[in-house]
Parts: sequence; C-alpha cells; structure tokens
Amino acid sequence: MFRNDDFFRDESKRSLLIITDDREKLKDLSEVLEADYEVFFVEDEKVSDENNYSALMVDMDQRGARKIIKGLKENHRFNDVPLILVSKDPQTEKSAHYLGADEVLLLP
Repeated sequence: MFRNDDFFRDESKRSLLIITDDREKLKDLSEVLEADYEVFFVEDEKVSDENNYSALMVDMDQRGARKIIKGLKENHRFNDVPLILVSKDPQTEKSAHYLGADEVLLLP
C-alpha cells in the first residue's frame, strides 16, 4: 500500500494567540513559533473568541495573568484550548496550575 505522509498532513497552520504586556520581549520566541503556528498578539485583556486558536500563551505579571486566565477559563470557547503561562520566575510554576494554566514556559 502506498502511503505518502505529506498527503495526509493538514496544510493549514495551527493558530497561537499570545497575550502579553510586552510584545517585544517575545519577538524571538514568536519567530520560532511561526514555523508551526500562525501567531497572533493581543496586548490587553480583550481576547476575541471569534478565532479557533490551537493554543493560548499568557505573558504578564502574576496579577495580570491571574485576571486574564480567569477570564479565559470563564469563556466556554476556550475550555479545551491549552493555556501556557510564560514566566521568568521559577516560583510561578508552582502556582500556574492553581491559576488555571496547563503548562509553564520558563524563560531564562
């Protein structure tokens, strides 16, 4: 049986929404992610639920992140979307799941 993996691959890119208060800080990371994702940025807490995002990434101070994550979790459209919290603080990893994040990306 002939099988060509490229034939079965979905050519549409997944989409990633990055919610940040400092877009410039994540410029390098977003360039790497653009190989696999269509990357969107929002610099405030008003997240549109019109798009079907594959993942959400939140990069804000803990208080801002808590507010954003709470709002996302209250919106049923985002219930099954993985939420990644970005932080430089290793202590954030301990509280991230309590906040509602699925994963933590620790930056150097």
